[in-house]
Amino acid sequence: MTDNDAKQSVHAAAAALGEAITRRVARLFPPSDRAAAILLLASECNEDLPFLDNDPGTIERVRAACLKLSEGSLEKLGDAVSLSNTDWRDVLTAANFADDPTAHLRWLP
Repeated sequence: MTDNDAKQSVHAAAAALGEAITRRVARLFPPSDRAAAILLLASECNEDLPFLDNDPGTIERVRAACLKLSEGSLEKLGDAVSLSNTDWRDVLTAANFADDPTAHLRWLP
């Protein structure tokens, strides 16, 4: 993969995540880790999560919860994304986003 192809992949992944999530990635992660965080969220924390009915609002909540739990660490982000693939509701609970469907909108790193 060329550098241009890699940049296009990251750009496409960021577009798929949406502005709110990519803005939080930029606030949490150093520039050297942002592409990896974006690609991880887009590829592993998406509409394929178990028991998720392809609801874009819920997917955004889960992604925001994973970011909150990451504390800016790629390792912790990977752990949160892995948990979301087991049961995404656990990630919402751990991030304190479970009881309020708009809590993730008010959370800024």
